[in-house]
Amino acid sequence: MNWVCMIEKCVCKTPYKTRKVGVNKLFIPNLFIESHCVSGDIALIELTEQFKKRKTILANKTTKLPLNNILYVSGYGYDPERQPLIDIDELKTAKVKILNKCPKTFENINYNNDLICADEVIFDQNVCEGDSGAAITDFNGNIFGLVSYGTQCDKMFNDDQRGLPNECLEYANSEVYTNVTYYLPFICGIIGINEDIGCLLENVKKSKEQPYFEIKRNGKISKNAPNFEAEEVIFEYDDDNNERSNSNEL
Repeated sequence: MNWVCMIEKCVCKTPYKTRKVGVNKLFIPNLFIESHCVSGDIALIELTEQFKKRKTILANKTTKLPLNNILYVSGYGYDPERQPLIDIDELKTAKVKILNKCPKTFENINYNNDLICADEVIFDQNVCEGDSGAAITDFNGNIFGLVSYGTQCDKMFNDDQRGLPNECLEYANSEVYTNVTYYLPFICGIIGINEDIGCLLENVKKSKEQPYFEIKRNGKISKNAPNFEAEEVIFEYDDDNNERSNSNEL
């Protein structure tokens, strides 16, 4: 497979060591620009080479959450004590409990119900910088969401040192994920019908409800892109047109 689904905020250049893969096209929902980067935090990348297919599938509206709403998220995170931060190579997994409804704090930005919130206090675990774009899944490989934002790792580390591990995200006490199921029309409208990864005909038919624009390998932006200033969205590629991400191959 040569498609990667990730959050839009990850599309940037970083100094981390990782495998580099060429990018052919980048697809972004118009909503991300129109909402001033508040909603639509998801992107689809077409790569220049194939990945070995993983046993993952996009959760749809009929996919049921596991008992007690418990899901799992994995990521490399960020270690405030390590300088320079270029060798974070330990993949960790955290257990999270999905909330039936996001806290009132997010009402103004979750008007499309395109977010999923999890309670980080339950298991004293949380996602942070370096985990952005990671998938939140069940044991069967169903992808329910992508890490949008959680806690600043410096704060998590300092609170832990002070014996206050549960002070993370004081303003909301939750971590936030982009709802993959909500964006199936966007994803499947680009990929097409593919039942192996969860893209069904009904998703493709609704693709016009979630318009998007694309950025080609040469940097050209498609004509259907919403109006925005160049500095609003910055996509940095190196000389080989490669980028690093904590992403999920489809």
